[in-house]
Amino acid sequence: MIVNDDFLLTAGEIAVGKREIDYRNAISRAYYFAYHEGSKYQHLCPGIAHLVIRGGYHERLIQRYLQFTANDKAVALGYVLQDMRNKREAADYYLSDNVNARDAQIQIKTARTLQSRFASFFDASSVPHKSA
Repeated sequence: MIVNDDFLLTAGEIAVGKREIDYRNAISRAYYFAYHEGSKYQHLCPGIAHLVIRGGYHERLIQRYLQFTANDKAVALGYVLQDMRNKREAADYYLSDNVNARDAQIQIKTARTLQSRFASFFDASSVPHKSA
């Protein structure tokens, strides 16, 4: 059975390749790692379940964080996810764009950072909020 860490492990393995397709695939795998990390914690963004969020699973997940305006850190996590998704879409769909090893390494590093930010932000007991 695959676990989420397998996405990031695979991204790292293929990012050392020499072909542009390797870098594109590494960016994609790094994004899917980040997406699944965000999915693990989305239930901890209270107060927005009543909102109608259009789009697919990925858009709804990102919007869940972006609309959790009671907490700046949750919103920041949403923006990172959104940026990673945009880079994944560019890697997957815009073949005329140049993608290189540095692009792949940045996305892998961003995914690792995002993992620790999710874990430290959403501790097991509470979600911090802005004071009124």
